[in-house]
Amino acid sequence: MAATFTARRRDAIRRRLDRWRATRPHRRAQIPEPIWAAAVGLARQDGLSPTARALGLSYTTLKQRLEQAHGAASTGGASTFVELAPARTLGACVIEVPGPDGHALRIHLQGLPVADLLALSRAVWSGA
Repeated sequence: MAATFTARRRDAIRRRLDRWRATRPHRRAQIPEPIWAAAVGLARQDGLSPTARALGLSYTTLKQRLEQAHGAASTGGASTFVELAPARTLGACVIEVPGPDGHALRIHLQGLPVADLLALSRAVWSGA
């Protein structure tokens, strides 16, 4: 039933596009916004590629319009920086530092404040 509704909807949009294409003032005339809006709605339901093929539209242009309709940047989605508060203490962890002779120093830590781990790391890396 839903497939039949979708097919009828797709066919109706295709007829609108065909009528517009037959009566447009010149070959490079822009497709009217209501037709684009209908195509974007169909693409949300059926997917970009099937919709672009069925309606004879540019995949890239339809994709850009779909992204704009979703509020995303046309480059593929806007990224947002989210700062996370660091944990105050560590759970359990193991730090293993290999030595030049093949032996390793293994330190088991539990409940260590993150600030102390940072100080320990700086001391080891600076050679202090």
